[in-house]
Amino acid sequence: MKTNTFFRRAAALLLGIFIWPSVASAAPTTVFATGFEVAEAYNPQFEIWGQNDWTGFGSAGNGLLERFPGPGQQGYIGIFGPTNTSDTSHSIWRPIGFDPLTNGKPIVTFTVDFEIVDSTSPSGRDDFRWAIYNTAARRLFSVDFDNSTTGICYLLEGDTQFRQTSFTFSRNTIYTLGIRMDFSANRWSAMLDSTTVITNQPITTAGSRLDLGDIDAVWAFLNGSAGDNFMAFDNYRITAEADIPLPPSLNLAGMIANGQPLLNLVGENDRTYVIEATSDFVNWTPIKTNSPTDGQFQFLDIAGTNSNRRFYRVKAFP
Repeated sequence: MKTNTFFRRAAALLLGIFIWPSVASAAPTTVFATGFEVAEAYNPQFEIWGQNDWTGFGSAGNGLLERFPGPGQQGYIGIFGPTNTSDTSHSIWRPIGFDPLTNGKPIVTFTVDFEIVDSTSPSGRDDFRWAIYNTAARRLFSVDFDNSTTGICYLLEGDTQFRQTSFTFSRNTIYTLGIRMDFSANRWSAMLDSTTVITNQPITTAGSRLDLGDIDAVWAFLNGSAGDNFMAFDNYRITAEADIPLPPSLNLAGMIANGQPLLNLVGENDRTYVIEATSDFVNWTPIKTNSPTDGQFQFLDIAGTNSNRRFYRVKAFP
C-alpha cells in the first residue's frame, strides 16, 4: 500500500496540500553495461566484434574511436563498406541471454548515447537501427534512424514495411535513446532524450519467446552499396527491475458552489485505488473505489460539506 497525497479542507476552503513520503523501491539490476573504454579491455586497434564477447554478422566496418566530447572512446558501425558485395546489412551485438520473467524483473530498460554521422555524399546515406532479439534469435522489434530522410521509424516482429513516426533526428548530433520493455505486459516504448517517440507497442506479435537475447547495432545499406556514414555509440546499458506500480496521486480539481470538493486521482489503468477520508487521522473511511480510465478519474465528495475538517488519502487496492 502506498499513501501519496492528501489535503485538508476547513469551512469549505482548502487550507493546504501535503505530501506523505513514498516508499522507496529497489534499485534496478544492471544486466550489462559498457563504455567501450581501454580500461574495459577494448583495444581501438581492432574491431569491436571479437572483443569482450561481442560478435556480429556481415563484412562491413565497425570499431572504436574518440568522437564524443570529453575523454574516452566510443564504438561505431559504418564508414567502411562490406567486402562481400552481396551483403545488404551489417550488425554487431553482445549476447545477453536474460529471462526477465524467470528472474522476477520484467521491466527491462536499454539506454545508449549515439550519433548518426553523415556521409560525404547524399547518395551514400543509409539506415542505422537498434534491433532487439530474443534468445531464439528471433527479431522482436527495431528502432530505425533513416539517414536519407532523418525520419524515425520502427519495425515490429514480422513486419516487412517500416512504421513511420512523426519524429525526426538531426545528423551529427548526440542523442540518448531509451527503450523501456515490459515483458510481463508484452509492451515497449522508446524515448529520444526526453521525448517519447514510440509508445505502447507489442514486444512480440507472434507469441515468440519473451526474453532478451541481444540488442544489436545495425547498419542497413539503402542503395545497394554502403556510404561512408556511420553510427557512433557509447554508454550502452541494460537494466532490469521488478514491476513496481507507479504511485498514484490525489489532487483537488476544484470546489463546486456548495463547497463540495472535486477530487482528481491519477494512476495506472489496470489497477484499483481506494480514496479514504478522515477528520482526525485515526479513523479512515473508504469513500470511493475505482480504476482510472486514460490514467485518471474524478470523484465528487458529496459528504465533504458535513465536516469543517476533512483529510484525504489514496491507496492501491488490495
